[in-house]
Amino acid sequence: MADSESTPMTPEYSRRLAELENYISDNRLVSKEAQMSLLSGQGYKDPRFIPTTGNELIDKFGLYPLAAEGSGQVLSTGQLGMEGADSVRNPNIPGQYYSNDFRGVSKDTLRYKNHPFYDALGYSAEQVQKHELVHRAAVRSGYDNYYPNSEFLKENATTSLFSGKTGNVLRPLIREVLAHSYERGDDFDEKFFKENIYSRAKKFNIRNPTEIADELMENIDVLKQDFERYLTALTNPDEIPNRMDEIMVENDF
Repeated sequence: MADSESTPMTPEYSRRLAELENYISDNRLVSKEAQMSLLSGQGYKDPRFIPTTGNELIDKFGLYPLAAEGSGQVLSTGQLGMEGADSVRNPNIPGQYYSNDFRGVSKDTLRYKNHPFYDALGYSAEQVQKHELVHRAAVRSGYDNYYPNSEFLKENATTSLFSGKTGNVLRPLIREVLAHSYERGDDFDEKFFKENIYSRAKKFNIRNPTEIADELMENIDVLKQDFERYLTALTNPDEIPNRMDEIMVENDF
């Protein structure tokens, strides 16, 4: 990828992508591979994504059931076998999760990109997927709507920013604090984490965005505890609530 500008959706790109998607759909490859993984004793795994995030609770809600059609890796022109410089659409967005479309219709689509360009920026394809799978787990489990009323956060967090109306207003930022905190696993890089959250906070039309970001980040362990306590309480996968927002949720990495 020669630069960071968005690549136009050329007719040739659209045609090749449509052919690939039709082939996958016609042969139901994703479902077949998932069923084969189940029969082999590996569990019902979605072959479009990493087999685990490293956290069983997040796996339970982020990886299962299979994400909607259209999920998976967003291919570059080179990966589609097109001639010319290798490029990818919207290269500034390594991954994305949609729970609904613009009409509020359930979508549940998770996508990621895998290109050397992102390695240079400090993102691996695995980290991008972990990030988006945390978003999916938070939305599908209902935690994304639950946390502003969490008594655990009210009692244990040293800030009130998670709660009530403020927690709702800061929802996009809180989502990113949670997702970024899991993406690197044991290789957590505090400097990298803070730079990402600061850049997110500065997009808000609020006073002292970095101070607000600091307060949220200082309580990340409490937020993660609350998230995992909530997921633990939902022990029966048949009873996972469908509490997706009524408006489109678009989580850009």
